[in-house]
Amino acid sequence: MEIRAYRHANKEDVLALLRLDTPQYFAPAEETDFTQYLANYGATHYVLLMSGTIVGCGGIGITADKTTGKLCWGMIHPKWQGQGLGKHLLLFRLKELQAQGVTRVVVNT
Repeated sequence: MEIRAYRHANKEDVLALLRLDTPQYFAPAEETDFTQYLANYGATHYVLLMSGTIVGCGGIGITADKTTGKLCWGMIHPKWQGQGLGKHLLLFRLKELQAQGVTRVVVNT
C-alpha cells in the first residue's frame, strides 16, 4: 500500500472511483463538483495505491485562520472496501493536518 499526492495524470482514475461509488455514496451531479475540486485543490488531494493501482483517494483543506482542518472527497474502490484502506487513508490525512498545526477537524459532505 502506498499513499502519495494526487497528480493531474490521475484525474481519470479518481473520476472512475467516484463513478463506481455512485449512486451509493455520491450523487451523479457531484462529478462536476469533484472535477472542479481537483482543478482547484488537487495539490491537497491524495491517492491510495495497491500494487501500483489507484484504489482510493481523499483530500484535505485548512480554514483561513489555520485552526480547522477539513476532510473531503474520501473514497475507496468498492472491491477494496471493508479491508481497512479507508482507515489508513483517514489516518494519513489526519497526520497531514496535524503537521500543519490544526486543532480541530471537520468532514465535508
